Amino acid sequence: GCPTRLKPEGDQTPRVCPKCHNASTIRVKSRLWFELCFVPLIPMKSEHLWLCTICQWSVPLQQG
Repeated sequence: GCPTRLKPEGDQTPRVCPKCHNASTIRVKSRLWFELCFVPLIPMKSEHLWLCTICQWSVPLQQG
């Protein structure tokens, strides 16, 4: 399988979510892993996101 794991990073001050309007949007790093027998072996894809912890809205973090 290839599950995605999310890890909070950077400033964890919550931002307001544009979808649900709660102050629950944080910066996370998303990593897609190749697993064999439930053991993560190879990171396949990595990206930085803004993620709402309530409604699960997410958008890629813009560089710059």
